[in-house]
Amino acid sequence: MFPLLKGFFIKKDASLDNFDNLINEINSLSNNAEVQELFVLSSAYSLVGFQKEESKIGQAGQTCSSFKFSEEIEKPSDCNFENGCLCLCTGKKPSTFNCSPENKAICIGLNYNIVNTKDNCGYLVIEGDSQNNLKIKKSADTLIITF
Repeated sequence: MFPLLKGFFIKKDASLDNFDNLINEINSLSNNAEVQELFVLSSAYSLVGFQKEESKIGQAGQTCSSFKFSEEIEKPSDCNFENGCLCLCTGKKPSTFNCSPENKAICIGLNYNIVNTKDNCGYLVIEGDSQNNLKIKKSADTLIITF
Protein backbone atom coordinates (compact mmCIF):
# COMPACT_ATOMS: atom_id res chain seq x y z
CA MET A 1 0.00 0.00 0.00
CA PHE A 2 2.74 2.47 0.98
CA PRO A 3 5.90 0.91 -0.46
CA LEU A 4 8.14 3.70 0.78
CA LEU A 5 7.05 3.08 4.36
CA LYS A 6 7.28 -0.70 4.30
CA GLY A 7 9.46 -1.88 7.18
CA PHE A 8 9.96 1.67 8.46
CA PHE A 9 9.28 2.47 12.10
CA ILE A 10 10.33 5.13 14.56
CA LYS A 11 12.25 3.85 17.56
CA LYS A 12 11.19 5.49 20.82
CA ASP A 13 14.01 6.69 23.08
CA ALA A 14 14.15 4.39 26.15
CA SER A 15 14.85 7.47 28.33
CA LEU A 16 11.16 8.38 28.01
CA ASP A 17 10.03 4.99 29.34
CA ASN A 18 12.62 5.13 32.12
CA PHE A 19 11.33 8.57 33.16
CA ASP A 20 7.73 7.29 33.20
CA ASN A 21 8.82 4.32 35.33
CA LEU A 22 10.68 6.64 37.72
CA ILE A 23 7.63 8.88 38.18
CA ASN A 24 5.39 5.84 38.77
CA GLU A 25 7.87 4.49 41.33
CA ILE A 26 7.96 7.85 43.14
CA ASN A 27 4.17 8.13 43.18
CA SER A 28 3.72 4.62 44.56
CA LEU A 29 6.43 4.98 47.22
CA SER A 30 5.09 5.56 50.73
CA ASN A 31 6.61 8.10 53.12
CA ASN A 32 9.87 7.05 54.77
CA ALA A 33 10.21 4.18 52.31
CA GLU A 34 13.21 3.63 50.09
CA VAL A 35 13.70 1.90 46.75
CA GLN A 36 16.48 1.43 44.20
CA GLU A 37 15.98 1.63 40.47
CA LEU A 38 18.23 1.38 37.43
CA PHE A 39 17.88 4.57 35.39
CA VAL A 40 19.31 4.78 31.88
CA LEU A 41 19.59 8.00 29.88
CA SER A 42 20.45 8.31 26.22
CA SER A 43 22.68 11.13 25.00
CA ALA A 44 19.54 13.10 24.05
CA TYR A 45 18.33 13.65 27.64
CA SER A 46 19.41 14.52 31.18
CA LEU A 47 17.53 14.36 34.47
CA VAL A 48 17.23 17.57 36.51
CA GLY A 49 15.40 18.15 39.80
CA PHE A 50 14.17 21.54 41.01
CA GLN A 51 13.27 22.37 44.60
CA LYS A 52 10.11 24.03 45.85
CA GLU A 53 10.04 27.82 45.71
CA GLU A 54 13.23 28.00 43.64
CA SER A 55 13.29 29.42 40.13
CA LYS A 56 16.65 27.97 39.10
CA ILE A 57 19.53 25.76 40.16
CA GLY A 58 23.23 26.50 40.02
CA GLN A 59 25.14 29.45 38.68
CA ALA A 60 27.83 29.95 36.05
CA GLY A 61 31.10 28.41 37.15
CA GLN A 62 29.67 26.62 40.19
CA THR A 63 31.36 23.25 40.71
CA CYS A 64 29.43 20.47 42.38
CA SER A 65 30.49 16.91 43.17
CA SER A 66 29.44 15.41 39.87
CA PHE A 67 29.33 18.33 37.41
CA LYS A 68 30.18 21.97 36.77
CA PHE A 69 27.59 24.55 35.75
CA SER A 70 28.37 26.62 32.68
CA GLU A 71 25.24 28.62 33.48
CA GLU A 72 22.23 28.38 35.77
CA ILE A 73 19.40 26.06 34.80
CA GLU A 74 16.02 27.79 34.87
CA LYS A 75 13.03 26.00 36.31
CA PRO A 76 10.58 25.64 33.40
CA SER A 77 7.61 27.98 33.37
CA ASP A 78 5.19 25.04 33.31
CA CYS A 79 6.51 23.94 36.73
CA ASN A 80 4.58 25.51 39.59
CA PHE A 81 6.92 27.70 41.70
CA GLU A 82 5.47 26.24 44.93
CA ASN A 83 6.23 22.64 43.87
CA GLY A 84 9.37 20.72 43.22
CA CYS A 85 9.76 19.58 39.64
CA LEU A 86 11.52 16.61 38.07
CA CYS A 87 12.46 17.13 34.43
CA LEU A 88 13.73 15.01 31.61
CA CYS A 89 15.59 17.82 29.85
CA THR A 90 17.05 17.71 26.37
CA GLY A 91 20.83 17.84 26.13
CA LYS A 92 23.64 15.68 27.47
CA LYS A 93 25.75 18.23 29.41
CA PRO A 94 24.81 21.23 31.59
CA SER A 95 25.92 23.64 28.85
CA THR A 96 23.32 22.15 26.49
CA PHE A 97 20.44 21.44 28.90
CA ASN A 98 17.08 22.77 27.85
CA CYS A 99 14.22 22.05 30.23
CA SER A 100 11.50 23.93 28.39
CA PRO A 101 8.51 22.01 26.99
CA GLU A 102 8.99 23.85 23.68
CA ASN A 103 12.25 21.94 23.37
CA LYS A 104 10.62 18.53 24.00
CA ALA A 105 11.55 18.40 27.69
CA ILE A 106 9.12 16.64 30.02
CA CYS A 107 8.57 17.98 33.53
CA ILE A 108 6.43 16.62 36.34
CA GLY A 109 5.50 18.78 39.32
CA LEU A 110 5.84 17.06 42.69
CA ASN A 111 4.97 18.31 46.15
CA TYR A 112 8.53 17.65 47.38
CA ASN A 113 11.89 19.34 47.59
CA ILE A 114 14.00 17.25 45.24
CA VAL A 115 17.58 16.83 46.44
CA ASN A 116 20.68 14.72 45.97
CA THR A 117 22.30 14.42 49.40
CA LYS A 118 25.46 12.88 47.90
CA ASP A 119 26.17 16.06 45.94
CA ASN A 120 27.89 18.90 47.81
CA CYS A 121 25.47 21.37 46.16
CA GLY A 122 22.42 19.22 46.85
CA TYR A 123 21.27 19.36 43.23
CA LEU A 124 19.92 16.41 41.30
CA VAL A 125 21.55 16.58 37.88
CA ILE A 126 22.26 13.41 35.94
CA GLU A 127 23.96 13.98 32.62
CA GLY A 128 22.86 12.10 29.52
CA ASP A 129 24.44 8.99 28.04
CA SER A 130 24.61 7.34 31.45
CA GLN A 131 23.34 4.41 33.46
CA ASN A 132 22.81 4.91 37.21
CA ASN A 133 21.45 2.98 40.14
CA LEU A 134 19.16 5.50 41.77
CA LYS A 135 18.35 5.30 45.46
CA ILE A 136 15.01 7.02 46.07
CA LYS A 137 13.70 7.95 49.50
CA LYS A 138 10.55 9.93 50.17
CA SER A 139 9.58 11.78 53.35
CA ALA A 140 6.70 14.16 54.05
CA ASP A 141 8.20 17.04 52.07
CA THR A 142 11.50 15.81 50.61
CA LEU A 143 12.37 13.45 47.79
CA ILE A 144 15.99 12.32 48.02
CA ILE A 145 17.43 10.81 44.87
CA THR A 146 21.07 9.73 44.97
CA PHE A 147 23.22 7.83 42.52
